[in-house]
Amino acid sequence: MSDISQRLDRLKKLADDRVIPEIKARRAVLRTFRATLVSHRDAIVDALQGDLGKCPFETLSGELLGVLGILNFLEKKLPKLAAPRRRRVSPINFPASGALLPEPYGVALVVSTWNYPLSLALEPLFGAYAAGNRVVVKLPSRSLRTTALLRWLIEKTFPLDEVVVVSDEMHLKELLERPFDYIFLTGSAAAGKLALRAAAEHFTPVTLELGGKSPCIVDHTADLKRAARKIAWGKFSNAGQTCVAPDYLLVEKSVREELICQLGIAIRQMYGDDPLKSPDYGAIIDASGYERLSKMLSHGRLLYGGEKDPASLQIAPTIIDQLDDGDPLLKEEIFGPILPVVAFEKDEELVARLPKLPKPLALYYFGKDKKRMNWLKKSTSSGALVFNDVVTHFLNFHLPFGGVGASGMGCYHGRQTFETFTHLKPVMKQSRFWDFSFRYPPYGKLRMKLMKFLTKF
Repeated sequence: MSDISQRLDRLKKLADDRVIPEIKARRAVLRTFRATLVSHRDAIVDALQGDLGKCPFETLSGELLGVLGILNFLEKKLPKLAAPRRRRVSPINFPASGALLPEPYGVALVVSTWNYPLSLALEPLFGAYAAGNRVVVKLPSRSLRTTALLRWLIEKTFPLDEVVVVSDEMHLKELLERPFDYIFLTGSAAAGKLALRAAAEHFTPVTLELGGKSPCIVDHTADLKRAARKIAWGKFSNAGQTCVAPDYLLVEKSVREELICQLGIAIRQMYGDDPLKSPDYGAIIDASGYERLSKMLSHGRLLYGGEKDPASLQIAPTIIDQLDDGDPLLKEEIFGPILPVVAFEKDEELVARLPKLPKPLALYYFGKDKKRMNWLKKSTSSGALVFNDVVTHFLNFHLPFGGVGASGMGCYHGRQTFETFTHLKPVMKQSRFWDFSFRYPPYGKLRMKLMKFLTKF
């Protein structure tokens, strides 16, 4: 504890003294870390399989591929991203010049979580470090194997006085008592509130990546077979422990039976008749998560799945209907392989339901009804709006990713990962040989008339 405290104090002092690592040195570290990740690919696969039962393909496609992509982007584009950006000046400032100077905030705290323990820790770490910040990374304790491996990889590559890793040595609440210059947190709403309260004490800017209940609408215009396959993949990958997974279905009544049938077919095609024996199907993170989800299974009517294995901490892909709005499956974020189905008949039912719910991290729609699509664009609010697909927008680092309202604030991905951790400081340079006397009193009637003329438009 004392060693961690001393290192945190040193980070803060260096940041306050504006000792900023050179761009060349930052790029070299990012390049080295990329090589380290690639050379330890098998160890990463093993760690995630041990923590979450993730199959190798899911780890490589859903975690490592994106991490390597953002590393390549930042390492290649860093000189341009960190360069001053010229800006025009107004006529009243003539002949001055203006620019935005990207500068680091200081010490950035990155708090990650366990469901995607590699990417949710590393992408914000890369962005904060590339921007010139010193970084404290709080790794989750629930994904024990991946946390241990990540700690070793980070400490092996990043300079000790530039990045500090914290896990069980310091609780989040205790860590947040320290003054940080930026806080980036991925986690629960409770953790987000804790971070916001702590940030208020020091006027610290924050980015919160939370979650919520992401609805998925399917109407009669959808290609049901294709929609079912995409929904089943997005919902049941990582055993449903994905913040942007479809949380529940809103299905037009006329296609409800057919969609449920197609979902069952898609699940069997992906995971076989016994998903608990499939090498491509994951597990719940720990016993407490398994018990929480097991209790949820007692609500509603079971349509598909429901099999459990406490020894392997697995719950099969499950579909449930006949739920009341007060049921936990429709009130709480599920974060597991249980898919509730709610039928609707008229647009009025969607109009009555969607805008009144807390703003979700994502809102999905399957169909080709342009009127409904336009209504969703204009009359609903969500972190992202996706038509005819699920989850994959998270993998597109050309689009920023983030929530709104209860699902979070701020965003990252690609260029935005750098921008999030950067203060763009306005810099204006005026000529030493120019002094615009019009601005100085006494103003007189002529100047007043001119100002009234300029403010008429």
